[in-house]
Amino acid sequence: MPGLAGRERSCESGTFAVHGLRRPSISGYCGHYSARAECLQVCYHTPPRFPTDVTASIRAQATTLFEALGLSDFVRMDGWVLPAGDGAAPQVVFSDINIISGMEQTSFLFQQAAQVGLTHKGVLRRILESACRRHGIALPWRRAALGDPRAAASSSRPPASRKRRVRVLFGGDTSERQVSLMSGTNVWLKLMLGDHLDIVPEPYLLAPADPGTEVTALPVWKLPYEALLRHTVEEVVEGCNRVLSPEMAQSTATMREEAALALGRASQSDGEEWTELHPPQLSNLEAFVRESSEAGDVVFVAVHGGVGEDGRLQALLESREVRFTGCGAEASRLCMDKMATGRALAGMEAQGIFSLRKLQLPTSELIGASQGTPMAASPTSTTAAKRHRAPSGTRTSNAPRRTECCWLL
Repeated sequence: MPGLAGRERSCESGTFAVHGLRRPSISGYCGHYSARAECLQVCYHTPPRFPTDVTASIRAQATTLFEALGLSDFVRMDGWVLPAGDGAAPQVVFSDINIISGMEQTSFLFQQAAQVGLTHKGVLRRILESACRRHGIALPWRRAALGDPRAAASSSRPPASRKRRVRVLFGGDTSERQVSLMSGTNVWLKLMLGDHLDIVPEPYLLAPADPGTEVTALPVWKLPYEALLRHTVEEVVEGCNRVLSPEMAQSTATMREEAALALGRASQSDGEEWTELHPPQLSNLEAFVRESSEAGDVVFVAVHGGVGEDGRLQALLESREVRFTGCGAEASRLCMDKMATGRALAGMEAQGIFSLRKLQLPTSELIGASQGTPMAASPTSTTAAKRHRAPSGTRTSNAPRRTECCWLL
């Protein structure tokens, strides 16, 4: 928006029946994001880092706009908070009203709903409740009153204390960590919806660590529902550290109480719609494996690359007899090493399995060959290097000292 200097914010608003009245849902429990021009990053902050009075002003004005425009069920309102200067209160500017909000699993709608204690299912069911009431339609999930046998089947499931816990582990510090975050979030959410499964899924983030950190010392965060709904591993870690501060913990608790009152939450027992307030917990991979073993839990491995695929994580789990998904330590180590994989498949041509011939060369020789430097390797090595030339302009300074695997066609 030309001429404006401030922090952009977005909030979700909705109306639901509370004691016969239509009232705003999570209006003003907003997030804001700021662009960092120097690194082209966008940072999301939910809940927002605004003072309490500014957040209250956003909520009040969003409610007024919602009612004045005759909006229904839910919308997303975007805008800016502009500094006024001279001790005056910041100015709240609404710039856009979207009647349909994004509904990806980590969209603002679900981020903000989770901050006040609503699950994905909870916020979507409340939107449907609002629409059904407006149109005089009976709510489709009130099955018990209609004698639906599925309601009885649901009530006969074992309590959570008797269900098997599944620890979903994801993240890591490789370039694939963001994909792993999406994989782990998707697995956790889908297992949450598995009403026919007698399991309790829990999300755990394997966080990035300093180079040289021992595998057993890698940090692991046990995440509450709302902490997981972020777009990057870095955002998850930042959010965990932030909510542990006493000020943020108190702010979050107050916000949840206000939302529960506004939405008419009568009890704490509806686990399908509401989540309890639990702070994130930091430990390390050794403790994670030990606790999984002692509790008899199952680990769903969703860590892409690095320790998640080279057999080290699997070896730790096997050493404590922890049950986990995917390949064992030896198979993982074998498939991570492409030369070893080729050797394992050698001699299986009669069975219809072929593996290309491979040659292992130091990276420095490959870079030198691409720039015209003669190689000390055999003619076969020189030919292989020419077939796998590095991109033009490759720098030789600070070149990594590793070995590359070439396929010979």
